[in-house]
Amino acid sequence: MTFSDYIGKYADFHIKNDKIDEVYKGQLIQEDDNIGVELVVRSNEVNILKNQKLYITGRILSKNIALINCLSIRYTTSNNMNHIKEETNSFISFIPTEIIYDYPNNVDPLKIYGISGNINQLCWLVDFPLLFEPGHPLEPAFISLFKSSSESDKDTINITGLQKASSNIYHSTIDNIVQVSVYYKNPTTPDTAMQKISSIRNLFSFFTDYYLEISDFNLLYNQENTQSAKYYINYTEKNELVYKPGLLPSDYIWSHFSEIYDRWNHFSETNKPLVWLYYEILCKHSIGVNSFLNQCQALELYSSRTLMRNTAAKNLYKAAVKNPQKKTPLSFRLYDMILQFELPFPADEKHWLVFAKRMANVRNYYTHFSKEKREPTQLEVSAFTKLTRLMLIEVVYTELGIPSDIVHTLLNRVQFSNICDYIGMVFENLQPEDFDKQTDSQ
Repeated sequence: MTFSDYIGKYADFHIKNDKIDEVYKGQLIQEDDNIGVELVVRSNEVNILKNQKLYITGRILSKNIALINCLSIRYTTSNNMNHIKEETNSFISFIPTEIIYDYPNNVDPLKIYGISGNINQLCWLVDFPLLFEPGHPLEPAFISLFKSSSESDKDTINITGLQKASSNIYHSTIDNIVQVSVYYKNPTTPDTAMQKISSIRNLFSFFTDYYLEISDFNLLYNQENTQSAKYYINYTEKNELVYKPGLLPSDYIWSHFSEIYDRWNHFSETNKPLVWLYYEILCKHSIGVNSFLNQCQALELYSSRTLMRNTAAKNLYKAAVKNPQKKTPLSFRLYDMILQFELPFPADEKHWLVFAKRMANVRNYYTHFSKEKREPTQLEVSAFTKLTRLMLIEVVYTELGIPSDIVHTLLNRVQFSNICDYIGMVFENLQPEDFDKQTDSQ
């Protein structure tokens, strides 16, 4: 049975809080891609219910269901014209942020010991066997990819490759699945567990450079993993799914994943704005110029938390600025990160500083517009968008301990393979004013 089978089925729903403790008749409804509930209530209760965030439980088709953080979206009144004093009923509809269904009896659905979800776009990371051969039965495969082993941790991470096979007289179907699970020693909430599994997804998104969807959530209600429930989330992102190999070799990722994951936990906690901005870009919330601006902003936020990494950049900065104690200009922050990446382009350090200044000026044109600033060309915007995307990924890889020779393989990927051509064209179109003396205002 799928979740859609519950839609339209009537049941008793219980609402209990400090203002109300009642059972109502109602049914599950679907509003676009969101699942909600419509309840039959007394008309004098509408004002009590409509402005509250409610927790609603019930049983549908012998299955327990919990609707969390329910907010009303509409209500209608059924007028009874036969007798003015006769009580009337109203219909009130709610959409929750999340739904737990088919959870065990005698458990608190909000106290869990684990969560699992599938990120099937990561199948390129798994060397799945060929399941079906003529004359041989279909046998599901189970491939353990990573399991955190520290007994002192509050949680355990398990990443697994699964294959599910089915067949009939006409054809055979094989589904390749990558499942991420988080297990807790002490009970936690679905919201906390969701943040953890989303953080793991965000880490892998830096290895793919495209949006990753988590699907088919399950919540676990004991440490033996013998009691579970389905977990449905409303208001989720609807993005085009991409299935293609990522940026790094899969064998390198798994052979170093324990160290990478430990570093990621620290990095993502101390650089939340960078991770959030990158996620916005992957969700296509910002494209074109906005993508360049978000990437610039992420790099600036990161560099404001760290010291300049490149020795030549630090020395030139100290020689160029009048007051080294003030906030480091964006042009020098970008310059530092460009030199750190060591792009295979024939330009000396001072010319790279001119290039970085122009990149900063293009950013400033859109964020601090004035008529005196030179309008950027489409070539500049395209080149700087590609370069800041590459620099952003390079920053994260460096923080994760990935060596420079692995990082430089990014230039072999299609999306970055022509970046030096773009840089060359920007250099050719630099204007005399771009070579003016560097000042503190850059």
